[in-house]
Amino acid sequence: TVLTNCEVQSMRMKMVCDDRTLREVANEFLALKKAQKVRERTLSDYKKYIDKFLEQSENSLDVDVLKVEILEYFADIPKTSPARFNHPYQYLHALFSWAAKQDYIPYNPFEKLQLKKVRDEGNVQPAEIKEIQTLLKALDKHNYTELRDYNIVLLMLDTGIRTSELMAIKNEDYNPETQSILIRPDVAKTSRSRTLYLSAMTNTSLKKFLKVKPKEWENWLFPTRDGKKLQANVLGRNFRKYCDRTGVKFTPYQIRHSFATFYLENGGDLFTLQRQMGHTDLQMTKRYTEISDKLLVESHQNYSPIGLLQDSSRRVKV
Repeated sequence: TVLTNCEVQSMRMKMVCDDRTLREVANEFLALKKAQKVRERTLSDYKKYIDKFLEQSENSLDVDVLKVEILEYFADIPKTSPARFNHPYQYLHALFSWAAKQDYIPYNPFEKLQLKKVRDEGNVQPAEIKEIQTLLKALDKHNYTELRDYNIVLLMLDTGIRTSELMAIKNEDYNPETQSILIRPDVAKTSRSRTLYLSAMTNTSLKKFLKVKPKEWENWLFPTRDGKKLQANVLGRNFRKYCDRTGVKFTPYQIRHSFATFYLENGGDLFTLQRQMGHTDLQMTKRYTEISDKLLVESHQNYSPIGLLQDSSRRVKV
């Protein structure tokens, strides 16, 4: 019997797969990402979601088994937010796409299943200015942690900076003379540097904060009270405490939405907002125009062509 090229390739692939486990392939993939110098946070996310999938997996490269495991894995994710579904989707899809290109599996099971990301309808609401003011007034500026978080809120509202970027800012990234903060390529989510410019209020507050912060601490602009790098879970826990104290309710992420929404409502344009927020795609920025119903109503009232008929409307007979 003469085997076709496809059958030979299939046999070779099966031999390779028989000698490997999903864990071994995943480890090779993670080593590749590390060699590609992806951001530390991105590498950590790859590992987190791959490890979580492997916990409920048979550690097999059999695509029929993988398809069932993928469906079970994503079926168990609570329907709380698109990100909770889309983050593991992104990293696991990348793993299996690479494995297919390496002939470790015959195809990416995500493609055969036609499993898609959950559409993000942009339903995260911005924190209201009055809520932010209430929280800021409640913070004790004689307490280091609360003084730090006071400045963090100001910076987020002033620039729309991402939480992950904020926690990675070093002292030398802040320039009080030019009233700016540099987001380095190794810090930026997009791996592209950008400069954020500060209002006078934020700049003045940051300069006062730096005078309080011990100089011998590690080189982070917003360290913990032990001088170490601030972590997202710690900041989130602090926010929940402040919200319980004041009766308001919002997250650090909502402040980023507040910046974008009110920036547009105050007359800012999408193109400068895109650069400020570090979006590579204008479509991401456009989501913020969908958040503010107030902006839509005001824009319609100001710019609808029906206004051109108003002067002669009394002469129009219906």
